[in-house]
Amino acid sequence: MAEAFEMLVRLAEEENLAESGDFVRALAVLGRGDYPPSMEETPGPMWLRGNAALTDGESLAEATCVQPLSTLRHLVLDETVADLMAHGLSLAPETLDSPSPVMRDAIAFWRQQPVERRRLPFQRGSCLGPPGGLLWFTSRQQFEAAVAPEAGDARGQRARDSLGLDHRQMGETLIAVHFPQSAVADSSARPTFIDAATHKRFMAWPEDEAGQRDRAWGRTVDLEAFSTGTTVIDGCPERVAPEVDAEKLSDDGLFEFEMLGTVALAAGSGEGADSVFATRLARGRTVDDLRTSLTTIIEQGTAA
Repeated sequence: MAEAFEMLVRLAEEENLAESGDFVRALAVLGRGDYPPSMEETPGPMWLRGNAALTDGESLAEATCVQPLSTLRHLVLDETVADLMAHGLSLAPETLDSPSPVMRDAIAFWRQQPVERRRLPFQRGSCLGPPGGLLWFTSRQQFEAAVAPEAGDARGQRARDSLGLDHRQMGETLIAVHFPQSAVADSSARPTFIDAATHKRFMAWPEDEAGQRDRAWGRTVDLEAFSTGTTVIDGCPERVAPEVDAEKLSDDGLFEFEMLGTVALAAGSGEGADSVFATRLARGRTVDDLRTSLTTIIEQGTAA
């Protein structure tokens, strides 16, 4: 921890960082390890996040990440893309327009296909997760418990809300990619606010006391619960990992994708929503309380 703060100070001096946006970019530099050439004796990538590991049982379970439909263009073979498009799917980046009748029929078609039909071949050299970024994933078991009761396009809406994906907007068609958690067991961790960066609906700890005892997983904000003022707004468990090579996600070169549906409603980020969320996260704590907590963390890191 102390080394990370030292590197932040060096970056700030080297790059003349002053604004909050600069701070976020500096944290990203630490995460990637791509320091300016003028900086000498720099460490590798530094993760400022929870280090609790998955249990053996969790490592044998399955994980799920939710992505826009257009992600398939970068994951699968060209002939598979052609097959998907032949059945009416558009893999172009989404707009906020409603899907065309052809697209709606294609979504319904793929939603009804058996697992064997929805196992697709990875493109050689492809990765799951943004290049140089983080893959956010959840437990498949708990994801399905949150989404399964919904039908039709409501599954896409529910997936967006239960995972706190407020950057996924109306008109986007979402898919789930399922993979063995063993592929990220050693490289993943519980996310912190640094990983979330400018994400508007992130909380470091769940509101439910039982969830707070699970140190290995973070907890998403359920956007629907937040927008309706529910007492507890905890969503699904979540962890993060660097982008994952496709070859690590299966033994046979195939992965399972699930068609969820098209997001139909806005994320509930209306006027004043950010202030309400910040107040909720504060839980009555003051700026002085925050300063004391940060000082304690820094001192503990220095002592270590």
